[in-house]
Amino acid sequence: MADVVLLIVRGAVALSCGAAGVVALTHWLIRRGTVSPFGGWARLVRAGSSGVIRPMERRLVARGGNPQDAPYWVLGLAVVGGLILISIVQWVIGYLTSVTWAVRSGPRGIFAFLVLSGCDLLALAIFVRVIGSWFGIGRYTPWMRPFYTVTDWLITPIQRHLPPSGMIDFSPMVAWLVVIVARALLLRIL
Repeated sequence: MADVVLLIVRGAVALSCGAAGVVALTHWLIRRGTVSPFGGWARLVRAGSSGVIRPMERRLVARGGNPQDAPYWVLGLAVVGGLILISIVQWVIGYLTSVTWAVRSGPRGIFAFLVLSGCDLLALAIFVRVIGSWFGIGRYTPWMRPFYTVTDWLITPIQRHLPPSGMIDFSPMVAWLVVIVARALLLRIL
């Protein structure tokens, strides 16, 4: 069942990326002068994609961008969004498989699942904290505060013991490695 769901999601992502690629390629060929903008193919692609391209054009214009770049933005969003969707579906399937295994294994399996899930959530919180810092989202932003609260107990002592390295803070990477090694050791023990 999980393989069928994943196959359907991958197929839908491939179709959407293919359609966005056709729209972007057609737009590029029109701009190059290879395809007539008034020809049958160009009109068909424009009619079929206007429901997606027009809102993107409005967003680009509102942000000071060029509306002619809308097909390329749609293609990029289809590819990135598709990869994220596939990753999320794979994660959910793996998580449900782990829950099923833990329940079938009894109390020891449930304990192992909870410990490993805690390590995974801690690694995810470190990852979100680092990505947020790249975009200048500070620790006092309401939605970032929980990630700092969850990870400060591990990262702050590492920051105190690591020698200064200029502008780059290596303590989240060291903390992430500690979590991954601890997870592997706990997996071996349990």
